[in-house]
Amino acid sequence: MKPLFNRAPLTANNLAELPLGAIKPEGWLKDQLRTQAEGLSGHLFEVWEDVGENCGWLGGDGDSWERAPYYLDGLIPLAWELDDERLKNQCMKYIEWMLASQREDGWFGPEKNHDYWPLMVALKALKQYFTATGDKRVVVLMDKFFRYEYRNLAQKPLQNWAVARGGENMALALWLYNLTGQKYLLELCKKLRAQTLDWANFFHTFPVTQPLGRSLRWERLQEALEEEGDEILEGDKRPYFHTQYHLTHGVNIAMGLKTPGVVSLFKSGFKEQTGFSVGWSKLMKYHGVGYGLFTCDEHLNGSNPTQGTELCTVVEAMYSLETLIGMGSFGDDLPDILEKLAFNALPAAFDAEMTAHQYDQQANQLRACVGEHKWYNNEADSNVYGFAPNFGCCTANYHQGWPFRGELRPLHRAHPAGRCAGADDGFRKLSLLRQRGDRGFRQAERGIPPVSAHSLLGQPAHDFPARRGNHAGALGRNRLRAPQVENRRPGAAGAAHAAPGEKALVSSVADRGIRPAADGLSARREVDPAERQGICRLAGDHRRGLWLRHFGRRAQEGGAES
Repeated sequence: MKPLFNRAPLTANNLAELPLGAIKPEGWLKDQLRTQAEGLSGHLFEVWEDVGENCGWLGGDGDSWERAPYYLDGLIPLAWELDDERLKNQCMKYIEWMLASQREDGWFGPEKNHDYWPLMVALKALKQYFTATGDKRVVVLMDKFFRYEYRNLAQKPLQNWAVARGGENMALALWLYNLTGQKYLLELCKKLRAQTLDWANFFHTFPVTQPLGRSLRWERLQEALEEEGDEILEGDKRPYFHTQYHLTHGVNIAMGLKTPGVVSLFKSGFKEQTGFSVGWSKLMKYHGVGYGLFTCDEHLNGSNPTQGTELCTVVEAMYSLETLIGMGSFGDDLPDILEKLAFNALPAAFDAEMTAHQYDQQANQLRACVGEHKWYNNEADSNVYGFAPNFGCCTANYHQGWPFRGELRPLHRAHPAGRCAGADDGFRKLSLLRQRGDRGFRQAERGIPPVSAHSLLGQPAHDFPARRGNHAGALGRNRLRAPQVENRRPGAAGAAHAAPGEKALVSSVADRGIRPAADGLSARREVDPAERQGICRLAGDHRRGLWLRHFGRRAQEGGAES
């Protein structure tokens, strides 16, 4: 399949996505993806009923909302990039069921689901499958569903999460327009825009300059939501406190960052064209921390480095950046922001085997423990490395981070003239994927760190090479410290080497390193090695208990399917 560039009358773009599978990972990235496939991503179907045989997305009576589509959205690129037949077969179970579920009127998915939002995630996953295989059944399904929306949005409008995340729907409809040229899709996007939160206006006015824990405490917001009762976000209805809930929700914001850019393709204006750049600068000014993202434990909560950032926010912010890079000219710094997230915020949220994750990570984190934290409204276990700490959305959604987005997707771009985007354009050249001995990436025309998330563990402090060309990014200016590690296995991840009586510097639990001490936001403190090992044991024991609770139970029931 050839890259798709914007058709008239959409704003022209000079970069476009290459289809899934056009570029194959090598070196440390391939190792990282294989680690993910051998970890929880490759086995979640076997151990979690929310995405297992009884889930609604396989015809069962289990979870019928967003979790299985989220999982599939990460599993498809992982399977096709690794060319892993076992994972492909698993993907096909969901895909075949989805394709067969479509009704005559165009709606599809579990019978119990009447919400547009999980269908948006499912379509995003099916789009990737189509670019990898060319299966025309996907185009038929998307066309029938978008025609359903075109006919029925007035009578059956978007609600709640779909209102906040309508930009995802518009981006998919525009992709199909670029593929087929059907004009009704442009009219559909105008209807969807009218029912989607006005993210461009929010980013330009940006009223949330204080931590929400100070300006609108969770207890008060709960009361206000109850007072508004049945007045939900629906169509163009915007009850005040329900609107504030969604506008300040971290994952909504991460998705909303792409929405002005998407809208600008068919309704170009100053607010839409500059929505991301203005919004990003304000988010980082008032809520940004050292790993390159804003805090949101669950909602925007200031720039204190002890506040948390949800893992779903990390992967969705990366996807928004990747989408904007391929859509048009929204700022030369987008690749730098994306790379900083990919090498800092993303890997810090996992253990080395990618069998456990944090719901909330902190720039300045001493302990990963169940206890009292100053989150806005997350639970006590939110920063523990576990199977599903706090809530299960990240367990379903984090799989998209590495396989196709963290490293590969920025490479999946091409010029209309046919050549691949290279270093001069702010992206890595294809040659950078080739391995040179144990050194990983070839350091061709730009300095790229030849290390993966967990290969950093056990290495001394690194100065990542400075970026060259027009994209002198923050990543190259930050000194990243990855301390020595005694044992990377579960339960002892990151215990620092230190001679008796010496002290070890830490910036996060298990000293995952890879957090830049930038702008004074991730100050470190000295911790006695004995105290540090106790912290690691506490986090590891809790994480291991959650993991075994799921895998062990399945094994006792007769073992997981291959």
